[in-house]
Amino acid sequence: MTEQDIPIGADLEEAVSVWYNNKSAGNMEKVFIVGEGFVKGVLSKINNPVSNVLTYDDLMQSGRIGLLLALKLYNPDSGASFRTWAYTRVRGSMLDQIRKFSYNSRTRSVEAVSYEKLDYSLYDNSSAEKEVGGLTPFEASVAIIDIIAGMSILKRSIVLMALNGLKSRHIARVIGVPLSVIDSERNEAVVELTENLSKSLERTIEGMLGSGTK
Repeated sequence: MTEQDIPIGADLEEAVSVWYNNKSAGNMEKVFIVGEGFVKGVLSKINNPVSNVLTYDDLMQSGRIGLLLALKLYNPDSGASFRTWAYTRVRGSMLDQIRKFSYNSRTRSVEAVSYEKLDYSLYDNSSAEKEVGGLTPFEASVAIIDIIAGMSILKRSIVLMALNGLKSRHIARVIGVPLSVIDSERNEAVVELTENLSKSLERTIEGMLGSGTK
């Protein structure tokens, strides 16, 4: 272990502090694992009136997306603790999903639910200076955002984590589902995206999401 690895037993504040100085995929995975209890705590205080269609696991996935957004936008120099910063975003992500399911369950099938907007800051454009297949990773992210918004909550979580550098093995440990499921969902996402976009984007999408565990 190096000085910039998140140590065993670190709390959420310490984990985020270390991650901020070493934004490796391994450290991001550890932040999610440490933050799992925090997300569960936020969810425990939320009433879910559409539990027949929006499950506990669905809301946990929404909470993880909120945690990812909070992690990407957090500035330790702001003076606010990460828990305070993240609480609003994790809770808001869950409530936003409940509101959308509440509205859509009365007007159309649950399968048709999609976000009207996902924050572009969820996408890692750190390598945007290199074009892949004619588009930078960030440009491709903007181009596919509506398609990602229409995916299932599980698939959307996997795609967003993959876009931020996590491999299938990291995502499997964070979400708590078999590695085979992660790879299957990731591969389906690649197919779904390439079928709905110009074939010229295929190499960009595969480069962004990777090919799985290898």
